[in-house]
Amino acid sequence: MRAKKGGRPRIPESQVVKNWQRQMKRQRQLADAEGKPLEVVYPGRPNDGRGADFREAVISSSGQRQLGFIEVHARVSGWQAHGHHRDPAYNQVVLHVAWEEDRPGETLLQNGRSIPTVILKNISQRKQSKAAPQPSLACQEAGRPSPEYLVKLLEEGGDSRFAERVARYRDELIEIEAGQSFYQGVAEALGYAKNKTPFLELAYRAPLSLLQKIIDHQSDTPSCLAILQAVLLGKAGFLDSGYLESYLPAD
Repeated sequence: MRAKKGGRPRIPESQVVKNWQRQMKRQRQLADAEGKPLEVVYPGRPNDGRGADFREAVISSSGQRQLGFIEVHARVSGWQAHGHHRDPAYNQVVLHVAWEEDRPGETLLQNGRSIPTVILKNISQRKQSKAAPQPSLACQEAGRPSPEYLVKLLEEGGDSRFAERVARYRDELIEIEAGQSFYQGVAEALGYAKNKTPFLELAYRAPLSLLQKIIDHQSDTPSCLAILQAVLLGKAGFLDSGYLESYLPAD
């Protein structure tokens, strides 16, 4: 563990993750770095793939409930230091957690949206009266949420996710055709959790217009499907580029 100049050793991110998990067992009504109330309705599950530390988390902030990822760093500046502000894979993050605040400012996603940040080091210093309101009785009864509360939570999370997707595709349609936007969305979905970004990149490299040209030129040949597969494999880097070019139609 490296030490800061003239100070104590810097806490590793693995320890911050453990501190966060302990905090979630004690208290989920928190305040973000700006002092605004925030509730972690569900802290999510550890992520075993590319992206943020916890997935499928649910937070309530500024009167809205959001479903997404939670990313943890030792310091707030870790968000930019790790390049998350340029990575579309982190656009699903709804909460940034850091041990200490070494710089002011918002936590911005690649799509330009800002998300709240929680500073763990400051939680113990805040008075309980400044924390967010207590959870509903349905959530406190017997230490577990009621079925009705869970149904309501899932519905709100689904609505929030749907609204985010609508906004995303609406913005895309300003720059690209509807067919390409739909094609990119299908490709990203086919990547599931671990390969969303590579599949989306493939949709950029082999756009729908290219595949349509191949179909127009090769639709009468029995090998049309094989050619399409070869083009996709080639654009993904699994075939020699010279071999691939022989199948591509001339502009």
